[in-house]
Amino acid sequence: MSFSLEVFGLAIAVPTWPSRVRWLVPVVAVWSQAGDRFADLLQQKTALKTGGLFISICEYFRSQERISGRTSRLDLSIYSLEIHMKIIRSVMVVGMLQLAAAGVALADNGLEAIRSAGVIKIGTEGTYAPFTFHDAKGELTGFDVEIARAIAQNIGVKAEFTEAKWDGLIAGLDARRYDVVINEVTITDERKAKYDFSAPYIVSKAVLLVRNDNNSIKSFADLKGKKSAHTLTSNYAKLASSHGAELVGTDGFNQSLDLVLAGRADATINDSLSFLDFKTKKPGAPIKAVASLPNAEYQGVIFRKNNPELQNAINQALAQIKKDGTYLRISTKYFGEDVSP
Repeated sequence: MSFSLEVFGLAIAVPTWPSRVRWLVPVVAVWSQAGDRFADLLQQKTALKTGGLFISICEYFRSQERISGRTSRLDLSIYSLEIHMKIIRSVMVVGMLQLAAAGVALADNGLEAIRSAGVIKIGTEGTYAPFTFHDAKGELTGFDVEIARAIAQNIGVKAEFTEAKWDGLIAGLDARRYDVVINEVTITDERKAKYDFSAPYIVSKAVLLVRNDNNSIKSFADLKGKKSAHTLTSNYAKLASSHGAELVGTDGFNQSLDLVLAGRADATINDSLSFLDFKTKKPGAPIKAVASLPNAEYQGVIFRKNNPELQNAINQALAQIKKDGTYLRISTKYFGEDVSP
């Protein structure tokens, strides 16, 4: 005579041996026939089902002891094990539910925390005219700075800026130094893999800049073997490097232009709007654009992933300032035209 024990769909025939040895049979059978499936469960970290396995064994043992009409030390030990496993499984269920709730909270708390504090913290360079720079009075201003303040106003909070060099600016998001970065950050697939973006708020093209007396560089291909000045982690630095240029590290656009004008670098690449602003302010500067890329680049507000409410709020704010004329006023102030995507 035998009994059938089913564990995870495996039917295991167990003979009714004397109670002193009978308990060994299902244990051996379970681990020999269900070992692979149990190992898979451990790898997948499905501890709840693992707990179910032990409880199934415990139920079997207890039923057999009831049939024999006796209560043994084994039965008491099994009963204790069963209780402990049920407690562990209950705790794990509660813990998993708490983790799930925490995940939802983390996905939603960005905007809530900002509104609760009454401030949105914004990372920016402060050295990249006309987007983010200091005016003659030393006050932080620029196209991106004014757009940031308009976004904050539409969300219903104040804008608080933290200035940092470009090379460490986006990394400041990971360190939670600020909530967003608004600093002409180009939307790329590489960045989107790690961060989220708002809808684009400006569009521009990359231009190649050299001194007026430089006749050896007429295209991006001519950068091979030449010195090109850039912030080393920028897209423009990658573009110059892809054409064989030797990179000269700088802190920003202004320093890059200074190196080109001083003859310490042969060229630099930057966006057309920055160059337009530079020529407006310094029309006599001996620097020229010799080439540009046909494809436009789109810039957006960048922030940590899993902030859908913050993303929606920023996108709604951008749509509103375009609708009410605020965007056009700021754009005209710095560029003389509408530079929206």
